Amino acid sequence: MAQPARVEGHGVGPLPSVALALVFGALAILSFILGYVGLAAYVPGNHDYGARPIDLLYYDLQLFIINSPPVSNGGPYPLSLEFARFGAPAATAYALMAAVRLLLDAQVRQFRARVSRGHAVICGGGQDGLLLGQRLRHEGRRVVLVDDDATSRASRSLGLLHVTGDAREEHALRRAGASRAAEIFILHPDSAVGAATVLMAARLAGADGALTCYAAIGDRDVYAGLLARHLAGPAQDRLRLHLLNLDEMAAQALLEAEPLPKHGSGHVVVIGLGGLGQALLIELARARRTMLPFAAAPPLVVTVADADAQAVTRRLVRQAPVLPQACQVRARNVPADRLDEVTLPVLLGDAAPPDRVYVCCDDDSVALRVGLRTLRARQHHPVRVVVCLGRGSAFSAAFHGENQLFDDAHGTLSVLAVPELLLRPELIRGGVATERLAQALHTSYVEACGVRGEKMGSRQALLPWHALPEAHRESNRDQARHLGAKLAAIDCILVPAFDPSIAFSYRDESEVQMLARMEHDRWVRERRRADPSHPNLVDWHRLPDDARDKDAQFVRDLPRVLADFGFQVVRVGPPPTNGRSVRDWTRLPDDGGVRGSDGYERPAGRRISGG
Repeated sequence: MAQPARVEGHGVGPLPSVALALVFGALAILSFILGYVGLAAYVPGNHDYGARPIDLLYYDLQLFIINSPPVSNGGPYPLSLEFARFGAPAATAYALMAAVRLLLDAQVRQFRARVSRGHAVICGGGQDGLLLGQRLRHEGRRVVLVDDDATSRASRSLGLLHVTGDAREEHALRRAGASRAAEIFILHPDSAVGAATVLMAARLAGADGALTCYAAIGDRDVYAGLLARHLAGPAQDRLRLHLLNLDEMAAQALLEAEPLPKHGSGHVVVIGLGGLGQALLIELARARRTMLPFAAAPPLVVTVADADAQAVTRRLVRQAPVLPQACQVRARNVPADRLDEVTLPVLLGDAAPPDRVYVCCDDDSVALRVGLRTLRARQHHPVRVVVCLGRGSAFSAAFHGENQLFDDAHGTLSVLAVPELLLRPELIRGGVATERLAQALHTSYVEACGVRGEKMGSRQALLPWHALPEAHRESNRDQARHLGAKLAAIDCILVPAFDPSIAFSYRDESEVQMLARMEHDRWVRERRRADPSHPNLVDWHRLPDDARDKDAQFVRDLPRVLADFGFQVVRVGPPPTNGRSVRDWTRLPDDGGVRGSDGYERPAGRRISGG
């Protein structure tokens, strides 16, 4: 990726400007010359001082330290000497201040980083960290970058404060003022380093305000495992953690920048199944699935080409059941670098002419070559070719923008630098897993309402996510955050999807009703703040049957929604027994149910194991 453009900062900023240094340098030279001329005119008439040229030179140099004997008796002096005896000390003062600033600049910057409050901290990432820091500066934020010394000079030119060190170490994050920061962005490419930095940030999270942490986990399997544990875990008051996978986020940004046409052929080609290609394939399926409640859209035909496309596709089908539900995938074991004018027409003709060809090769040179060859192989069909480059912002600028050098084939060739799309603060904040799970829960709710005969758009809650009022969005987010409590109540955990043939099922209807009641209790707590006059803000036993049925349907659909999201529900507790539970239960008078020590009510006869 090209060096980010300079952004002027409001911090300590760069060292003294060249222009100011040139001004005072010229002042020093002029004062030296005029001082000598003035001394040569003044000293010979005063017999107390030597008048040899070397004496004049010595007196002239003493002007710069305000200690020249000929100008210590009060004058009058020649005009040139008057100028020199003030100009020379001024140049000396500037030189001293510049030297002090050079010596103390690093210490001042370190101090400002340590005492910052409400700022953003970026840990690692190299050039990616600099790009994100630049964009956060555009928001008017103070930014501290914790990285090795290689990014120190560039961060200074961008107006960023820089702390040299390892973000896994406590003293490095303390020097960055992490405990008083508003946001921490962890971009280290090593997943283990990123996880260790998260743990250190959690230790330093201040008690005076919650710290939001966005942590990129590069390894997709590690990311999925940690995300499952995080979604099912308890909420933290001091650290709001959001795990990210940059490939998934890049795929979302790519579909945002290059979406599929609403009325196209329904055929897409993806070339290259590296991290970005795999994530793009799943995001295409999710996007298609989101369209289904609002339009009778057939499955999307996706032709994929890679050296091991069939094996990769089989693994993705196991991990993401939404893929075979929303897409018809045709995998072709063809290495991307072997696609040419002979093989590409066959690939493009696998179905109807494709609406998009996404080239997602790991090698930028191969991606650009395949993209340009695809333009020649598409024949008479107006196929749009999207070439995704990992570090190719220069190529992207050459095809698009003010300094365009190459034709974009009448708008049918798009060359995109993925980091430029991806590293946007608003995308990172909006692409967190809780937000996407909330969208999936909303889509499931819309589908269930459609089955009951409700028309899409007939009320505010039945709108697409992008048009949904914020209050309803927040309700879906609260549902996502409450997932762990529901699963724990029935002795289940969340794991990354590994075998779609192992389907989760509730033991009986009493489990469904128990979780439906938990969902209603959650909704009541949330809705009392937003709409205290809602007619359904009543106890479960007085709730109308249709409202109960909606909560129960939500519970029944939850395993499928999580499966679409890439997770499976696995039961880990022992089967129910007639023995007494180790939890403290209190019998309820109305329906013979019990209330656990966690505050949630269970039907009679149901016992939850565990402490």
